[in-house]
Amino acid sequence: MKKILFIFFLFFTVVSYAQLSSDQEVVVLSITSEVHNQNVKETRDKAIKNLIKEAVKKVALNWINQEQTYLIEEGILDNINKFVDNYRIISELSSEDLYRITIEISVNRKRLKEALLNIGLIRKRKPLHLTKVDVIILGGETYFQFKSILDIAKKDWAVDNNVKISSMTPEEWVFRLKTPFSPQEFANKVSKEDFKGFYLNLVKVSSEKIYFKLIEKEE
Repeated sequence: MKKILFIFFLFFTVVSYAQLSSDQEVVVLSITSEVHNQNVKETRDKAIKNLIKEAVKKVALNWINQEQTYLIEEGILDNINKFVDNYRIISELSSEDLYRITIEISVNRKRLKEALLNIGLIRKRKPLHLTKVDVIILGGETYFQFKSILDIAKKDWAVDNNVKISSMTPEEWVFRLKTPFSPQEFANKVSKEDFKGFYLNLVKVSSEKIYFKLIEKEE
C-alpha cells in the first residue's frame, strides 16, 4: 500500500491577498509519497490530485465543520477542477523511492460555496431586515450616563457598531442607528438593559422614533 503523508504548512493565507480577487483563497500544501516501480509520473499525478482535494476541503472549512468534510467526497470532489482556478508548483524533489512536491493552489470560494449550498451543507441566509430608528433619551444629565448608553448602543443595539449622535441638548439625547429588531422589539430590549445607577423607562414607540425617560436608581 502506498504511504502518503500530508504535511500542511504555510497559511490560509497571509500572502498578497491584495493581488487576488475576493473569490479566491490560496492554500500552500506539501505531500511526500512513496514511489513504486520507479513510476515517478504516476506518483506525481496522484500527489497533485490529492493536494488539490485537500486544498478544497481546507477552504470548505470556512462554511462547514471538520466532521462534515466527508460529505463532500461525492458530487464536489469528483469534479474537483471546477473549484480550482489554478495551481503553481513551488518545488519538487524525487529520489529512488520517495517523491515530494509543494504546490500553491488558488481555490474559487464562490463556486465552492455555491456547490455547498446546492447539496445542502450550508443554508442561504434570509436578507437581514434593518430598522432605522432615532433613540431619544429624555432626562439625561451626566456624561457618564451618555457614554454608558452610547457604549451599549454600539455593542448591542446597532448594526456594525454604527451609531450617530444627531442631537445632544439638556432636553434630549438622540442616537440614530440601524437595528435588526422591529421598533417594539427594540423598545423592549432597551427597557431591560441594566445600566449602572440608572435605567431607561419606555415613553413612546413609533415606526421611526423611540422615546425613553432616564430614571436614576434609588440607593
